[in-house]
Amino acid sequence: METSIGSHAVPEPSSLGERVLWLVRLRWLAVAAVFGIVTVASEAFKAQLQVRELYIIGGVLALLNVVFLALCRALRVTQDRRGVRSSVMANVQITTDLLALAALIHYSGGVENPFSFYFIFHIVVSGTLLSPIEAWSQAAVAIALFSGLVELERIGLIAHHHVGGLAPPWLYRNSLYVTATVVAFTSTMCLAVFVAISITRLVREKQKESASLILQLRQAYRDLAGLQQSKSQYMRRVSHELKAPLGAIQNLLTMLENTLTGEGRSNERDLAARASKRVDQGLKLVSDLLILARSQDAKFTMKMREISLNQIINDAAGSLRLRADEKGVKLTVDIPRDLPLVRGDAESLEQLFTNLAANAIKYTQKGGWVAIGASRQDNRVLVRVSDSGIGIAGEDLPYVFDEFYRGKNARQYAEQGTGLGLSIVKSIAELIGAEVSVQSELDHGTTFELLIPAAAHTARPAVV
Repeated sequence: METSIGSHAVPEPSSLGERVLWLVRLRWLAVAAVFGIVTVASEAFKAQLQVRELYIIGGVLALLNVVFLALCRALRVTQDRRGVRSSVMANVQITTDLLALAALIHYSGGVENPFSFYFIFHIVVSGTLLSPIEAWSQAAVAIALFSGLVELERIGLIAHHHVGGLAPPWLYRNSLYVTATVVAFTSTMCLAVFVAISITRLVREKQKESASLILQLRQAYRDLAGLQQSKSQYMRRVSHELKAPLGAIQNLLTMLENTLTGEGRSNERDLAARASKRVDQGLKLVSDLLILARSQDAKFTMKMREISLNQIINDAAGSLRLRADEKGVKLTVDIPRDLPLVRGDAESLEQLFTNLAANAIKYTQKGGWVAIGASRQDNRVLVRVSDSGIGIAGEDLPYVFDEFYRGKNARQYAEQGTGLGLSIVKSIAELIGAEVSVQSELDHGTTFELLIPAAAHTARPAVV
């Protein structure tokens, strides 16, 4: 990201301020390196260096770094919104480093010293931290310092400090060598600043594109959330509108069926009964649609709280006990008393367990069983709803949580069904941050597992 200051672009202020402090920290390593290299070279390798002068330069650089650190804190460069103070501090530090490096090169061989190309590091830093104009200016300073230093040494206006073993003692007076070195140095500096600026510009453009893409994705998420909420609200409104007339029709058909008595009215009674059954199925579909709409809309309207699963599961099982008994299916519940609390909505969770248990009872033959159990598993609660029913084919398993989906054997076993029960389970599970899974085998029953985070370990939803 870039902002405009004056007539040229500079890096994002907060980033520049942090990198200015990074320069201060990096300079401590440079100071330590100066003292270390000088000491090792003079003591271990007996190099004839201007040790005192080099130590003084290192000491001055350390003292200046203390001043830079104090100035950065006093000027609060990391909080510099406009980036002016940060830019000034960066330029001052880089220029100071170039001067210090020129002095170090001068007292350690001048044009003979191969470490003169360390200037390139500061030029790369300039290209990444500063504006293009400022980066080129720092490159010009580096070129002027190095070329001026070697030329003044060549013509004898300043002393040349030869380091034995690096090069012949007369090399610094060789005009061709000095000129070739200066040309190589200048071209290297220019190429380095050009590449650094180009790469930095490309990176900032990509950062700007990424930031723009993030904003677009966030807006798209909000739009999708709004559409989802509108869809759910529309589904609820339509379902409510359908429920009342269907209920009235069912009442009329029931009344009609009761009045069609006597001989010769069996066909009319059968017709009324079939119509009443169809209307009842329509009411069940409308009811499921309302539940699905509420579960999808819950993420926008529900307030989560800490609740106990014991009472919820027992209430869900209790509401289905009569249905199970009428069908000849044994329904058992095994829930320990010490289950940890979970975060959720009591009504939605009861609907979830009711759907799972009702589904199990529906597809379990007479004489079979349905078992609901729960246990603690690390920081989560594991709830299992198992049955000895008809099972689910392997090819149907990936789709059982899809809206309106029913497997082939389910359609053969029970002709009527909405295919919404398990999609409601999935929607509510996602709402409370739970994981729902299914294992099944044809004619060998089905087990649904629900892993619910315990309340103390439930992550709060992120705000986008």
